[in-house]
Formats: sequence, structure tokens, C-alpha cells
Amino acid sequence: MIAVSPLHDPEGKMIKLLKQVAGLYRNNFSGSVIAYTDQTNQKLIMLLKKFGSFPLKTGLWGESRMAALKQALKSEKDWFFLIDFDKLLHWLKTESQELLSLLKKTPLADCLVLGREEKVMATYPQSWIKTESIINHLAGQIIGFQIDITTATQIINRRAARIITRKSVEKSWGACVEFPFLVFQSGLKIAYQPARGMTWEDPDRFEEEIKKTGGLNKWQKEKYDTQEEWGKRLKNLSLLWETVERLSPVRKTP
Repeated sequence: MIAVSPLHDPEGKMIKLLKQVAGLYRNNFSGSVIAYTDQTNQKLIMLLKKFGSFPLKTGLWGESRMAALKQALKSEKDWFFLIDFDKLLHWLKTESQELLSLLKKTPLADCLVLGREEKVMATYPQSWIKTESIINHLAGQIIGFQIDITTATQIINRRAARIITRKSVEKSWGACVEFPFLVFQSGLKIAYQPARGMTWEDPDRFEEEIKKTGGLNKWQKEKYDTQEEWGKRLKNLSLLWETVERLSPVRKTP
């Protein structure tokens, strides 16, 4: 299996995190395709190359996922692990055994969506929980079972990957829900599994800022419980729903 990850880190905050899990990353994710933005720190990119990854300069988030997946399809791997790079580092840092055990098993579906149970979801800001839960609820109604689709974290096989690379049109955040919905729409099998390692990853990159602010709760409230942040999340919600609505009407019989 090969990891397929978008990356945006202008300040190089993930360098420290990557070094903390260097052994685990090098031993298990060599060959990963990391699609980074033009603004991403060059020292981090060089470190990724040193650890055996394949850094690929791309654009918007959705474009990054698509470019990385197309590059990964050139490999001989049959399964692909789609996950934001900061989420991957966080999972290795907090629940590495869970992650590595999960990736050793072949999913019983063409697309396995990995998400969050209530306790794990509670680690995120309210502005994220309230808005993402709406999309997850609607997605579950369409797909037919409860699902957390907004993590944008999936394990997919080559068949599903080819469908996604052929049909995806979303260049930005819409790709978050577009990828699994394209698989579902095509008639392939989709499944869902919650994971402990999907706790909120952002605090990993802001440890000094959190200390200066006076702790995680205060920092989270000041940074993520603002009119600006709620407005941003509501705009994302609208974009995600447009994507779900576009893809939801038709499901083929495999």
C-alpha cells in the first residue's frame, strides 16, 4: 500500500513532527506520494526525499490529491491510502499500532472510509463539528449507513482509483466528499470504519502558540470559535453540499 497525501506547510511546522516519527515513517511509508504546494517549506520537502517519499509540486487541495493519486497509480501497488500529510504524522505519533495494523489488512470494500466516533470528534473545534456533522448526516442518508466522510481519509483499490482519476472535477475542498461518492456512484462497494487515531491533528503544529495563549481550550476558542472561522466553515459546508448533491442522484448496479 502507498500513501497519497496533500501537503501545505509554508513555515515548516511539520519538520519536527516528521522527525519525531522518522523511524515509523521511513519503515512504513517509503515511496509515498506527497503533493505539496508551491509555498511549502523546502527543508521539509528535502527531508521527505531523504525518507524515500516522492514529493510532487501541485496546486489547490483537490488538485494535489488528484495529482498524487495519478502518480501513485504508476506504481505496482494495488491499494492506496488517501490522507492529509498532517493527519498521517499525527496518527503515527498518537496511535501508530492502530494505523499500521489497519494498513496490513486488505479491506473488504473498494473504498474504506476512515472516520471519527463521537469521543474522537469531540477533540475538534465546535465550528468544525457542527458544520461537518451536517454533511456526514446527509452523506449517510444517501449511502445508506452512518459515515464520517469529511475526514477525506480513505483506503481505495486500483479499480476505485481509476474511476476517481477519470471522473473527478473538483479542484478544491469539494474533493473531500467527491472521491468516495464517485466510487459509490459507480456501483463499487464502500465501507466505513472509525479510528482512534483520527483525533484533531492541528494542535501538534502549534504547541508553542498554545502555551503562550494559556492552554489548548483557550487557544482553540480564540482561534476557531470566531465569526471568521465559522464563516469559513459555512462556506466549506456549502461547497461540500454542492458536490454531494451533484453526485447523489444516480447509482449504477455493479
